[in-house]
Order: sequence, then C-alpha cells, then structure tokens
Amino acid sequence: MKKIYKYFILIPTVLILSACIQDSSLQSSLSPEEREKMEMERMEMERGRERMEMERMEMEKIMEMERMEMERKRMEVEKGFEIERSAADEKRIQRDREFQKEMMAFEEEDQYGKRNDGA
Repeated sequence: MKKIYKYFILIPTVLILSACIQDSSLQSSLSPEEREKMEMERMEMERGRERMEMERMEMEKIMEMERMEMERKRMEVEKGFEIERSAADEKRIQRDREFQKEMMAFEEEDQYGKRNDGA
C-alpha cells in the first residue's frame, strides 16, 4: 500500500521535473535573434497593457467628471424647485394674510352694522 503512495508522488514529480528541464533547455536553445524578438514582443505587450490601463484611467476620470456634472445639475434643479416652493409658500402666506384682513374688515363691518341697528 505504501508503494502505491510513493508512485503517486514519484510519477508527478518526475513529470514536472522533466517539463521544467525541457522548458529551460528550450529557452537556452533559442538563438539571440529569437530571444530578442521574444523580448520585443514582451515589451510590446507591456506597452499595450500600459496603454489600456491609461485609457481605463482616462475613462474613469471622464465618467467621474460626468457624474459630478450630473450631481451639480441635480442640485441646481433642486435649488430651483426649493426657490419656486419658497416663492409659492410666500404667495400663499400673502394670500392668507389678505384673506384674514378681508375677514376682519367684514367682521368689523358686520359688528358696526349690528351696533347701528341696535341703537
């Protein structure tokens, strides 16, 4: 039973080591031109990644600016509504005062008329 475990450990270890050896021997067997070409391709990929990251950051910046602009406009609209609401409240209060004055004048007239009728 223990031999089976040894084989389960030994076989994958041998396979991994042989793959690593083949990979390192493959890289060492590359000509200088091929190595340079691979390095150039790697650098180009890195530049492409950096470009994409910069574009992503620019897009995030633009989106943040648009969000801020929308928030500013929303606040302006709310401020406008608040001003309109305040003006409407002021008009309503003014109408209420005028109505109260009219009612007081009407009551005074009514009371004055009753005094004259009673005299």
